[in-house]
Amino acid sequence: MKYRVTYLALLYLSLGQLAAESLIMNSGRVIIGQVIDHDASIIKIKTTKSVETISKKKVFKILYTTDRREINKALSRERGNLIRRQRLSASRNRERRRIRNKESSIAKEKTNSKITRMNRKIILLEQRLKRLTRKIERLRKNLK
Repeated sequence: MKYRVTYLALLYLSLGQLAAESLIMNSGRVIIGQVIDHDASIIKIKTTKSVETISKKKVFKILYTTDRREINKALSRERGNLIRRQRLSASRNRERRRIRNKESSIAKEKTNSKITRMNRKIILLEQRLKRLTRKIERLRKNLK
């Protein structure tokens, strides 16, 4: 019975190591820990320091090992794919910034043209006000 409890305790402790995973991020960073929860968009992993919630978009690969040699092998095998993904991500970010800047400049142009139109209307209204003021003064003189 004593051996059975010891055996079960050792088995339980070793299962923690078997369930440990390594996440290779798109940036090349490696996070080692135990996945405690996941859904369609995030992964929660318990590391030695804390519990991290990570977007699946940022995860390049999940390895079901914590052995550094295996991780390094996978990194060297997948380095080309990882670099391609990083370049693609950088390219997408540049394109998003370019589109955002273009949209911003278009919005500025629209705002400037609205301001110009409003200034023209103000000038016309000021001219009309002057004419009406003169007309009122003429009418006042005629009434006296």
